Amino acid sequence: MSTRSMIGIENKDGSIDCSYCHCDGHPIVNGAILAGNYNSKEKVRSLLKHGAMSLLCTEIDPPEGYEHSFDDPCNGVCVFYHRDRGDTLRITKCYDATRFVITAKECDCEYVYLFSGGQWLFKPVDGDEFMSVNEYFMALAE
Repeated sequence: MSTRSMIGIENKDGSIDCSYCHCDGHPIVNGAILAGNYNSKEKVRSLLKHGAMSLLCTEIDPPEGYEHSFDDPCNGVCVFYHRDRGDTLRITKCYDATRFVITAKECDCEYVYLFSGGQWLFKPVDGDEFMSVNEYFMALAE
């Protein structure tokens, strides 16, 4: 069974561009990957432009010349449904954080991740408040 998540970025107007991620949505996996590797607006937008993904990894693109596919992925490279399997490109625009969480619930996600104010926030879809991914990891280390 997969731990699904929704990954988004808050726009200047408060709307959120987001994409579904099928695997490893728990904060100790996807939260760590996002905070450690996608820590600027440019990197997050580059990730999300590929749409829904099967697996979030540290790299968006495979090394030049590598035959990366859904069935034979390059280790450490994101697996996208559109690019790597030929599915329809799916990027969602939500008009506020409430709709973002509702959309995640509709996709059976367990967690939502939001890049806002230069940091990653997350919460379980049924949780009350967003919290900082970095603060979550600091609390675990104590």
